[in-house]
Amino acid sequence: MVDHYRALTAAVDVPVYVYHIPGNAGDRLSLETVQRIAELEGIAGLKDSSKDVPWLAQAIDANPQVTFLAGSDSLLFAGLELGCSGMVSAVANVFPELVVDLYEAYDDGDESRARELQSTVFDVRSALKRGPYLAGVKTALSVRDVGFDVGRLRRPLRTMADADRKDLKRDLTDLGLL
Repeated sequence: MVDHYRALTAAVDVPVYVYHIPGNAGDRLSLETVQRIAELEGIAGLKDSSKDVPWLAQAIDANPQVTFLAGSDSLLFAGLELGCSGMVSAVANVFPELVVDLYEAYDDGDESRARELQSTVFDVRSALKRGPYLAGVKTALSVRDVGFDVGRLRRPLRTMADADRKDLKRDLTDLGLL
């Protein structure tokens, strides 16, 4: 991994972020590897979607020279508490204002409001998971009526079943988001 990021940073003229998502990549970065990668010129930071809070806390503590981003909607607030500078959120694809409000509440020192908004993110996340998660995101965008055709999922990803679509719309309405 260190060699990979060394070659990558040498080949581009833009800051590079490491994407740590062991559940999809099949490879978990050790804290030692993160430290070696973080020392490379051109590494700006790391997006962590591991959902491993102790790992993330230790990685942030050991590497203050780079930026860390919370990459799981389940840990937006927790990531900020640990020292993440920001977040990359799937929920924000559909409800960017929800995630921006969470960040701004936290940044303004209103942790109570930030926690409340994290709870809403949990609820939205659960609603989106009624079917395949990406199908939930696409379906939520279409029921939100964002003003343009959000397109179809690429194959082989499946769309959300009609009953799940109806339930998703009801859930989002009940949350006051539609």
